[in-house]
Amino acid sequence: FSIVTTAVSPHTIVHVNQAWLELCGFSTRQEAEGRTFSIIQGPESNRFEAANMVRRCHETLQPQEAYMVNYTASGERFINHVTIGPLYPQPQQQQQQQPQHAVHRYDKPKPKPNHGVQPDWFVGILEKVT
Repeated sequence: FSIVTTAVSPHTIVHVNQAWLELCGFSTRQEAEGRTFSIIQGPESNRFEAANMVRRCHETLQPQEAYMVNYTASGERFINHVTIGPLYPQPQQQQQQQPQHAVHRYDKPKPKPNHGVQPDWFVGILEKVT
């Protein structure tokens, strides 16, 4: 379940995949693209932790993980494991660039987060979006 947002606040959604649409209860990409994460946040969503995770990602330029409470389009609560990482226009030159986008991956909760390893699904994802 993947979503791509702008790297700067308010982190506008620029792309979602079909699996994310189904997870979050949306029918079309147009319902999500151009909007913010407020569309899946609700009373138990920890907006402070979500903002901190994004901040840590941009400060360290490394993937960050957290368990989040979100809500479907119909208001149904769900818990998911979120990983966020920076996306660069030219990944081979990422040391000289600021990320333009961020990729967010939503997974069903897993028992032990995989800290310190950059998942291989970050590589090349921007080419699929643009």
